[in-house]
Amino acid sequence: MKRISRFDIYLTKAVLACFATFGVAICGLYVVADAAQRIVRWQYTDVSIFRFFGCMAAYYCLGLPAIVVDLLPLCWAVAVVVALFFLQRRNEITAFSTHGVSVFRVVRPILVLSLGVGVLVALGSEIVVPLLAGGVRRYEQVVAWRTQGEKLILPAGGGNTFYWIGSSDARNGRLDGVAMISYDENNQPKDLLLAKEGKWQRDGLELRDVWRPRGGFGKGGGKAEHYDRLPAPVPITRKKVLSAETPTDMSSAWGVHALMRSMPGNRFFAMVYYDHFVRPFVPLIFVLLAIPLVIGNAFTEGNSAKGILLFLLSCAGYYAVKSVCHNMGATGTLTPFQAVFLPMVVFLGIGLYLFLVIRT
Repeated sequence: MKRISRFDIYLTKAVLACFATFGVAICGLYVVADAAQRIVRWQYTDVSIFRFFGCMAAYYCLGLPAIVVDLLPLCWAVAVVVALFFLQRRNEITAFSTHGVSVFRVVRPILVLSLGVGVLVALGSEIVVPLLAGGVRRYEQVVAWRTQGEKLILPAGGGNTFYWIGSSDARNGRLDGVAMISYDENNQPKDLLLAKEGKWQRDGLELRDVWRPRGGFGKGGGKAEHYDRLPAPVPITRKKVLSAETPTDMSSAWGVHALMRSMPGNRFFAMVYYDHFVRPFVPLIFVLLAIPLVIGNAFTEGNSAKGILLFLLSCAGYYAVKSVCHNMGATGTLTPFQAVFLPMVVFLGIGLYLFLVIRT
């Protein structure tokens, strides 16, 4: 028992060391790539270069928790896989298996740590990131990465239609990136159109470069129709758009819930809301897939590299299924609850099954 306890500490240190290394590396690469794209936008601002870089440094300091929360499941999965791979290569885990110690007992610290990572994801997304969101938004506005009327979601037509607006230009009365979604009395999507831009005319809003599915937004819709110019099917006033504020930050469940109360029946908000309850379980799902695929293959076939490849394919499969389910939820084929929780239930079930049938 004493040796197992020492191995628990040893395994914990090994995984956490990999986690720290890959976490810093992945987050650092993300920040560098993101900053490289944002630096070139300095020439489109009226801010001096010294103030620009000062605001950018403050922006990444405040925005780092959001980046870490988003990348935490991936960093943890990579750390676990790499640590298990090298432990197996050195036959350290196999030695315990040979002496009658089960794989379940050996990897118990990793499972406990996975639950801890899930708690960190929940705390970060629900407490830390929302507290810093206001500061992040202010720095984005200073360096012209975000304007007051950017990323708007506005109800129209009695609340059954919503306009999603990428950005608004109050000086020229122009909108960029316009989407209109209408719902029927059963809160099912019935109409959708996407426009590259909108321009205010005397008789109302005119949309340009518009794509609209034939037969509506739901099942059975045909190919999309294209219009060079199209009057907005549901009226919305210029004053309402140009005076609107960016909505509550959607980084937390309570922020999304506030939007749900103001715009009931919106399927997108419902899926984002439920997704906040799924995110803490993603690290555990990845670990349940990693342990049997990496260690299980090593015990049975001696090919842990093949297990790593299968694990990466499984992670890609999870995100692919999640994307498909979200699209089905947006079209009404699945309810928002089903669209969000179905991928988690399926892959959690697969991970538990593979974990329970590991041959030691």
